[in-house]
Amino acid sequence: MESSDKAVIEKIINEINKSKKELAAEMEFTEEPNGLITLIGEKEVEVPYFKRTGRALFNHYYLHTEFNFE
Repeated sequence: MESSDKAVIEKIINEINKSKKELAAEMEFTEEPNGLITLIGEKEVEVPYFKRTGRALFNHYYLHTEFNFE
């Protein structure tokens, strides 16, 4: 998913900020993230996520997000 829509970006950022976070380095994953969210604004930010669970990886953290993009 790619967006430069400020409302969409704000919604995704709010989901990231409110989500429970765990250090990803301390976790073992059976699969790699298979989705990518690209937010385009002053800076371009990419957030890999797991399509099956909606969870994301960002800044060395595993985020308990609920992303569901089609």
